[in-house]
Amino acid sequence: MENKLILSKEAKKDYLQKLSKRCIKILYLIEDEGKGINKGAADDYIVGQLFEVNSANILFDGELIDVIVKLNGIRDYSNQPYNLIRKQVFETKGIIDHLLKTL
Repeated sequence: MENKLILSKEAKKDYLQKLSKRCIKILYLIEDEGKGINKGAADDYIVGQLFEVNSANILFDGELIDVIVKLNGIRDYSNQPYNLIRKQVFETKGIIDHLLKTL
């Protein structure tokens, strides 16, 4: 028999609220890099978020796939116009906020 960790509804809400805020932090880190501050910090942060969200996706029964895909695309921020990355970050936040409302 397999042991499966289950998150409560409240724990899922708390996680999604924090994840939504962490998405916005990506924009601040990218803006800082544009000013020459903390080079590479945004990429490191996005990779960390991808690692975490990938794990959380199991606990959310696959509901975070769209977030993982968006974050993976955002990771290519240095080769894309800032306004496109900003749009993708806000779409990611929108997906998270929608999941939060459905709980």
